[in-house]
Amino acid sequence: NNQLDVVDVSTLTRPKLLTSYPMDNPRGLAVKDKKLYLCDGDSGLKSYDVTDWETIDKNQLAHIKGFSTYDVIALPNDLLLVIGEDGFYQFKIENEKDLKEISVIPVERD
Repeated sequence: NNQLDVVDVSTLTRPKLLTSYPMDNPRGLAVKDKKLYLCDGDSGLKSYDVTDWETIDKNQLAHIKGFSTYDVIALPNDLLLVIGEDGFYQFKIENEKDLKEISVIPVERD
């Protein structure tokens, strides 16, 4: 299913699905400081405020389109590393609503 699932794992032997949100093609994700960074395939990179798990879909902060994304790593120095279909991207995340691409290492596929 193309969805983001919120799961309560407070009892590890009995995880409980709390809710699901529709997505286009979700892949990797990272959470930092109550912000969710989600690679949504051909729909690009999305970020959400996840302070309240019941309203994630209403709290999208940013959406960067125009590239296909696979995985994301949030670093402690306000940086995101994003693996895309065509390269390795670095974003500055100081302003949660304005993620800034600061570098890209292009990758060509045979």
